[in-house]
Amino acid sequence: MTYLVMEAKPSYCIVLDEAGRFIKAANFDYEIGQTTGEIHELTIATPRFTLRHFGAIAGSIAAVKIGRAHV
Repeated sequence: MTYLVMEAKPSYCIVLDEAGRFIKAANFDYEIGQTTGEIHELTIATPRFTLRHFGAIAGSIAAVKIGRAHV
């Protein structure tokens, strides 16, 4: 697959692939307009603890406390 460099920053670049997708990749001294056959795509790490997890934990704790109050 061929990639076209659309934007270049010191640590990353934005490339356009043949399917028309924009991809954030590591910048190995690429310049705008340069084409390359191989990139190292940068991905965003997903958070391990989200607000949804917090809600589930809080609900579980509340249920245990309510259950103990009735015993």
